[in-house]
Amino acid sequence: HLLRLLRRTKPDPGHARRRFLEAVGTKHCTWEVFVAFARSEWHDFGCRETAEGIIRQAIALFGKVETRVHVAYSEFLMLVNDIAEARRALSTAVQQFSPSTRPEDYGFLLGRAEHLEERYGTTDSVR
Repeated sequence: HLLRLLRRTKPDPGHARRRFLEAVGTKHCTWEVFVAFARSEWHDFGCRETAEGIIRQAIALFGKVETRVHVAYSEFLMLVNDIAEARRALSTAVQQFSPSTRPEDYGFLLGRAEHLEERYGTTDSVR
């Protein structure tokens, strides 16, 4: 919430980015902070590359154990109308999680991929 407050009170992107870097340097920073800040970068400044880099960093740090960070990345890609890349991101995530060792996570990712196809899929993807 502090990062969002900074965005509203100090519209300088450099100030908020410095605070974000301070936050990610702590052991208490979660993947949600990365995603929230990335979305803020996109909505406030239109910086897709920066936002995408932030979420990719979250995936590098948390992606082996947290499926929701992969879903957040695909949702960001859908937000910026990059459906093909969102599809690839979810496909990659599905391949990372095994149905035998992590059935809940695997099922969750498959459900999100199915949702993407229902919403944005082509005729071929429905067959």
